Amino acid sequence: MASKHHETRTGGRDATKAVIPGRFALSVGNPELRCPEGWSWTRLTDVARLETGHTPSRRHSEYWDGDIPWVGIKDATSNHGTVILDTHQHATKLGIYNSSARILPAGTVCLSRTASVGYVVIMGRPMATSQDFVNWVCSDAIDYRYLASILVAEYSSYALFSRGTTHQTIYFPEVKAFHALLPPIEEQRRIADIIWSLTEKIQLNHQINQTLEQIAQAIFKSWYVDFDPVKAKIAAKARWLALQPTAESASPVCYAGEAETLPDLETYMNLAAMQAISGKDEEALACLQQEQPEQYAELWETAELFPSAMQDGELGEIPEGWAARDLKSVTTEIRRGISPKYIEDGGVQVINQKCIRNHKIDFVLARRNDSSKRKTDGREIQIGDVLVNSTGVGTLGRLAPVRLLPERSVADSHVTVIRANDRLISKAFLAGLMLANEPFIEASGAGSTGQTELRKQVLEDIMFAMPSLELSRAYEKVVSPMGRQMACLQEQLTSLATTRDSILPKLLSGELSVSAAEDQVAEAAEPANV
Repeated sequence: MASKHHETRTGGRDATKAVIPGRFALSVGNPELRCPEGWSWTRLTDVARLETGHTPSRRHSEYWDGDIPWVGIKDATSNHGTVILDTHQHATKLGIYNSSARILPAGTVCLSRTASVGYVVIMGRPMATSQDFVNWVCSDAIDYRYLASILVAEYSSYALFSRGTTHQTIYFPEVKAFHALLPPIEEQRRIADIIWSLTEKIQLNHQINQTLEQIAQAIFKSWYVDFDPVKAKIAAKARWLALQPTAESASPVCYAGEAETLPDLETYMNLAAMQAISGKDEEALACLQQEQPEQYAELWETAELFPSAMQDGELGEIPEGWAARDLKSVTTEIRRGISPKYIEDGGVQVINQKCIRNHKIDFVLARRNDSSKRKTDGREIQIGDVLVNSTGVGTLGRLAPVRLLPERSVADSHVTVIRANDRLISKAFLAGLMLANEPFIEASGAGSTGQTELRKQVLEDIMFAMPSLELSRAYEKVVSPMGRQMACLQEQLTSLATTRDSILPKLLSGELSVSAAEDQVAEAAEPANV
């Protein structure tokens, strides 16, 4: 019998009496399966308090934009299997008070039970959730990390536990009957330490990659969206002219001393562009010239590629000499992938929409195509391509530049492959352009809620100011080292994720000992050569 402290607070119907075993460590009802000595099948509500959530009324603006993190489906899909520290939306205390939502403590384990079923997060601080979640506040008898690990590992079991036609849902009678295979608490902690050491390394790699990508995108925006180097040259030209003594000057002496120290106009403008590109002031640039003359010379050459004036056009003011172009005119391929014939082993790797998240490709989620039944010749993905999810609410518009390909791969028909014409733009420029347009693409789906599609023409018609090929390649030269580092980190990330997913079911079922798992983790966690 559950103690009052662990009693469910969800109300509604009682737990089902049905028994539906999952893969290895989770079951609806007690499966009474054989388990390792000292382990037991335990009803979750006996060791954790079951909670749900609610959505404060959207009709009351005073219920929102407060300081209480509110976990929605988008937060769970973006942070699956990790500790969540913040959310996309925040409620006010008034909003929580006037709804059925409750503020739950840090360490609460959340499972999405409807719409997008099976996403798991751990609250890193007090938060509330929507009604799309079931949440467990763990007692001292269960390690919250261990519970989260079970829920992540049992992802494929939720199809057995859920019902519904349009939207699958795990209903409360099944949730209330959840039983987990639990070892003694000390063993739980040792297993959780191993699993979460891998998870933390994966998160760290994600964070480093995210930082590198943000740097590359900041450079792209400065050069090709805000035109900072061009504007710096324009401002420098105006200042240089103002400092020149003229016949009309009221006091030529005022300019004489400063004007004598000025370089010629082209040099003056180029130095200003160099500051805009590098973020260095005059003194720092002088030091760079003395200490790293080759890097200074490269910076000078890049600055020279930017024009010193703007021109009017269909996109408004753009740098002089640049052209307004659409995406179709600078690419060699904008097309959907194949309709695969899936097999379990062999064949060719197929990238699907689940693989594309946070501007990266998770190869662990890829499937296999039987090439004897569905040919892939000429459809292979290449390094430098950009993949765009092209169907479905919540997934449409997510994209990822291809920086790493562990093996020959194709995309499926729900993914659009975009390839740069490298005689017109660099591959890095294409990646930056697509990332800059991701919010627009995400908002450009057409069709009914269940069948939203991204039309090819939406992508083809994306307009931008195209610089010279030399300047496009200069950007690629600057960001390519970041791209290589991201690829190395992604390779290690894939190895870590594969190891985690391999040992997780074995640890949670008692098949693999903690010491043997530690050896496998140490091998997978070798530092990436970046």
